[in-house]
Amino acid sequence: DDPETTNSHSESKRFEVGEIPELETPTVEVYAPKFQELVGRTPLVDLTCILGPPETVPDNVKLVAKLEFLNPGLSAKDRLAWSILQSAVADGELHFGMTVITELDLNFGDNDTTSAVAMVCAMLGCKCEIVVPPESSSETKKKIQALESHGAVIVQPGTEATSGETKQNKLCDFAKGLAAAKPDQYFYFDRYEKAVNANAYYDTLGPEIWKQTKGMVTHFVSSGYTGGTISGVGRFFKEASKGQIQLDLAVANNHNDNDSIIGKSVSELSMDIPTQTVDVSDCEAMRMCHQLARSQGLLCGPVSGMNVAAALKVAQTLIEKEHRKEGTSNKDKAPIIICTVLPDNGIKYLDTLFNACWIKASYGIELEAIEPLNRQFKESSSSFEKLQAFRVVDIIGETPLIDLTHYVNNVNDCKARLLAKVEFFNPGFSIKDRIVRNIFTTAEKNGVLQPGMTVVAASSGNTGAATAMMCAIRGYKCIITTSQKCSQEKMDAIRAYGAELLVSPPGAQEGDENHYMNMAKNMAKTNPDWFDVDQYQNPYNPEAHCLTLGPEIWEQTNGKITHFIAAGSTGGTVCGTTRCLKERNPNIRSVLADPVGSIFTEYFHKRTHGKPGKFLVEGVGKGSIPGCMDIDVIDEVLPVKDCQAFRMCSKMAREEGILAGGSAGLNVFAGIVLANRLTTPGIVVTVLPDSGIKYQSKVYCREWLETNQVL
Repeated sequence: DDPETTNSHSESKRFEVGEIPELETPTVEVYAPKFQELVGRTPLVDLTCILGPPETVPDNVKLVAKLEFLNPGLSAKDRLAWSILQSAVADGELHFGMTVITELDLNFGDNDTTSAVAMVCAMLGCKCEIVVPPESSSETKKKIQALESHGAVIVQPGTEATSGETKQNKLCDFAKGLAAAKPDQYFYFDRYEKAVNANAYYDTLGPEIWKQTKGMVTHFVSSGYTGGTISGVGRFFKEASKGQIQLDLAVANNHNDNDSIIGKSVSELSMDIPTQTVDVSDCEAMRMCHQLARSQGLLCGPVSGMNVAAALKVAQTLIEKEHRKEGTSNKDKAPIIICTVLPDNGIKYLDTLFNACWIKASYGIELEAIEPLNRQFKESSSSFEKLQAFRVVDIIGETPLIDLTHYVNNVNDCKARLLAKVEFFNPGFSIKDRIVRNIFTTAEKNGVLQPGMTVVAASSGNTGAATAMMCAIRGYKCIITTSQKCSQEKMDAIRAYGAELLVSPPGAQEGDENHYMNMAKNMAKTNPDWFDVDQYQNPYNPEAHCLTLGPEIWEQTNGKITHFIAAGSTGGTVCGTTRCLKERNPNIRSVLADPVGSIFTEYFHKRTHGKPGKFLVEGVGKGSIPGCMDIDVIDEVLPVKDCQAFRMCSKMAREEGILAGGSAGLNVFAGIVLANRLTTPGIVVTVLPDSGIKYQSKVYCREWLETNQVL
């Protein structure tokens, strides 16, 4: 570790969860939760428009969904892992020095539980071991790599230990056997037998939905693999509504569970709760995943597709009944609110579920043949005024601010605080959702962007994904240009939203015509009915952060922020946020974190354009000065090496459970260096721009790090 960022406190093991004590110095009294405290509290989105054109849907019917993939580990299973392990600590079953052990789930659609266990173990500071098959497929190897990102140790029993019965059962027996043989050393994480499974959802998810729907929910639709969600939420709803809420269990009707993308047969745990079942096939779940991505901008996993497909069937039946109620005015019709959950994100399935070749081979279906869902919303009935359900674009922003102060040495005893905005809690998993929403909204308002036009954007990845998401929501055709440097995951995400992706050839320089930035400009110039997002020059880029990110940070720190530090590529984040903050307090210092090799550092000091060097961190740094980069609002530039940024990513993933992208590692590393240099009390705020799930093939891949000599 770099001596400027090493802190012995961060190596200590943590089993207690609670608020970080407020510091005595009044200037730094700001509360921010730890990352682990963000489990739960997910938003509720309005999906009523997918039920059909507005004129065909009765005013008293609503379809809403909990975005459970906006948990810290991007899965509903975070609730389960957190609840079971916290209960184990409280009950004395798991204590310092023990190892949590469980088996890898080989089912296509359920590795989220194992990932959540590894993440929570990192949060709690306890060791984690995952039992995997001795011979792993390419799909299993991907799962293993994701687990290792959080520091989990992989255990591979011999072939003889996993032969005979089903491989999944043998893995389970092997893990249980180790825990039983060494009870003082191992705690076995049992996702099936523990009653706390259902309690995790009874205690949190059920009450959250009840509050967000103001107790008006009438139908709850969910699948049941372990059965925890439908059992826990179902039990809560039965008690809260005195049995008035209908519970519908989505069931996979596939003949071969092992080959299914939506899991094996439902667990017995859930069978005594639902009032009826709804059959959903693999093909229906797959279609719904693509429809949600291409029409609603929601990149979901297979279980989410299954749940929404089932909820749609329930809603269609109810709508038919409502249409048969002739002579009844809308005022006299009781509200019907169908609620489901989106438990998994689609980024984990980009090379399968969202891969055109895979879909063709598996189902014989061309992606172009999948029909879009309705996008058009109508004004909600007054019956739903208090409903806390929002459209996807309306949940952009208002991201949590977490405390990373324990990484700060405070060598000068100044009691500096280090806080970070978790921007991958945006619906598109990145900070770029903010600028794209503002650019689209302003362009539409000014008549520059109109229905039927094509949107083009040059991007290193995240703005491209955000643009593709917004085009999916608003119905525009989308073309994204990017470079070879863009990670495969980000490229696949752009395509998943239905956008066309063009990649510039290797070696293309910023002045070349075939450089990705110039490709977008030239296409927009030669096509008058195309709209160029032009994030590098568009003033509505920094304006987005001045209107949203800056005010949020000011409010969350009670106006006590002293330093803002962030890397820049377009300059939108650091410059727009800085303008907002300095308008409120001119004494706030703005620091640009810059990858070594970017020209920003030299330009800041000498106002000359130096020759750019090579650097590997994506989405930050530049070889030219974009129009949005107002260097005059910057007070200092702090260079960071690739290896320092990537090491910080690994450190956060293994010690905090924070799986973030390379730019987040760069920002946090620079933030620690800055905080350690302070000689007076201060609050340093930075941002975690995107999730590390988009960089499994790079930042969290040992082979890639070794090849690029940054391990």
